[in-house]
Amino acid sequence: MTTRMLAVIAAMAAVIVALVIALIWTLIRIPSPTTTPSAPPTMPAPTASTPSYNPSAGDAGDDEDHESGPAEVQEAAWGPVADSFATNFTNTTGGVKKWRQRLIGDPAKPDVTTEVAAQLETVDIRNVPDGHYESRETVKSSDYDLAVKVDYREGWAMVLYLITDGTNWQIYAYDKWEQ
Repeated sequence: MTTRMLAVIAAMAAVIVALVIALIWTLIRIPSPTTTPSAPPTMPAPTASTPSYNPSAGDAGDDEDHESGPAEVQEAAWGPVADSFATNFTNTTGGVKKWRQRLIGDPAKPDVTTEVAAQLETVDIRNVPDGHYESRETVKSSDYDLAVKVDYREGWAMVLYLITDGTNWQIYAYDKWEQ
């Protein structure tokens, strides 16, 4: 065998090993439907820990106690979460700590996942655009998650991604709306 052929075989073997490791890691992290998922790690907060649903755990559809129907019919549950986040996103009065507290909501029942709460720690509020929340529109929906476009009077918009564990709705991501 030539050196080039050995290098190709070694590279292929490395890719296969990486794929196997990734597959094993994924299988270890996904809870089986017969077991109760463990609580995700909580983000330290000044007043209390903020447990949250982990959208990447893959267990959103396993529980029989979820409300049936698409997310639009559950608007009374997720609407206040989206409205509160959209309204408070541009309200930077009181400084960074107050801004984050308004977006996270009640620490006992947070409006955002621990991942979003951690992401908010990295935001420089001087870069938050001015805006007055005007309206919202559902752009994607399923039984356990949805995407909501929120419009601001100043002509810009963002999209909020919400997910439910069957009881509470939380924002698991947000981004500037691009058309």
